[in-house]
Amino acid sequence: MKRFFMIFICVMMNVSLFAQEDIYGVKVTQSGNFYKATLDRKSDNGGSVSESWSGTLINGRREGTWKFSGKYNLYGPNNSVFWTGNVTIVKNYKNGIPHGVYQVTDNLNVRGGGYNVFTGQWVYRQPQSENATITGSFENGKMSGTWNVNAKHTKFVATFNNGMPNGKFSYTDENGLTTTA
Repeated sequence: MKRFFMIFICVMMNVSLFAQEDIYGVKVTQSGNFYKATLDRKSDNGGSVSESWSGTLINGRREGTWKFSGKYNLYGPNNSVFWTGNVTIVKNYKNGIPHGVYQVTDNLNVRGGGYNVFTGQWVYRQPQSENATITGSFENGKMSGTWNVNAKHTKFVATFNNGMPNGKFSYTDENGLTTTA
């Protein structure tokens, strides 16, 4: 009986919690239907990134609310642009297809920079705010209802039905000029 119990525990541990890491450092864990992928990394300048995607998988398809969270501290993905701040994304799915609320909140400061080989130090330009929010919804994988984009220099509002623009839209550019139709 003890042997059966130990085998049962070992099998259940393998079924209920699965973890692996890919060559880019993304760690994937799965417990039952809950899936999570995380990345923690440093860039050459010592900056850091911590990202995670999580949600429910049913029969290999996303279901319900999925969330992304990214935290950046002078992180340089390509050693010429560096991010500091947070990004969150909430996206809903039904049977693997986008369905329901979609929201992006981007609170990042972005700055150019690079390594100075003569001084042996990293140098950076002044940070520029790249804050933006996007809200909308999907119905069976197609944009539906009112979508709002509010970025640093532009604002956009449009209504969609079955993935096609439906009704009025409004676009305001970086000069404050608004176009409506």
